[in-house]
Amino acid sequence: LCSRYINEALERLKTKKVTSENDLSLLERVLRSEGDPKIATIMALDLILVGIDTISMAVCSILYQAAIRLEQQDKMADEIRRVLPDPSKPLNYSDLDKLHYTKAFVREVFRMYSTVIGNGRTLQEDDVICGYHIPKGVQVVFPTIVTGNMEQFVSNPEEFRPERWLESNGRLHSFASLPYGFGARICLG
Repeated sequence: LCSRYINEALERLKTKKVTSENDLSLLERVLRSEGDPKIATIMALDLILVGIDTISMAVCSILYQAAIRLEQQDKMADEIRRVLPDPSKPLNYSDLDKLHYTKAFVREVFRMYSTVIGNGRTLQEDDVICGYHIPKGVQVVFPTIVTGNMEQFVSNPEEFRPERWLESNGRLHSFASLPYGFGARICLG
């Protein structure tokens, strides 16, 4: 399937007059910059497989938690009706940014019930972690469900409370919720 789309994109690039990067699909941009269909295939498979798996698991988890938490579900429904009163109006980022409680609910689900096992990095130099010498090249993984439920990062971690993300009396530690990693190597999904 990926090969078919890649071959079609290669053919389009041969005949397509490009005046701007905006004229190109993501696949066409990769093919144009890399020039190697194998790299495009690997990237497409990563995007499809990783994206589908992580997003579908996250959506299922969010919907399940909303289904068993009727009070929070009602708050989100009220907020959505208030922010998006006209269901025929196209959704935009500005409107999504106004869904504060809904975003807090999602972050709380990710904090307590991370659908991602953990985040890892390969050490670029020797390091000492908690008194242990770890040599360069070793893959270090931290489990997100553990960090999201540690009292040093979040108070009363066993309590499901989306409001904690809305409180202005202090930010939560950045490790309280990292379901898809961080930085330049954040998960594509």
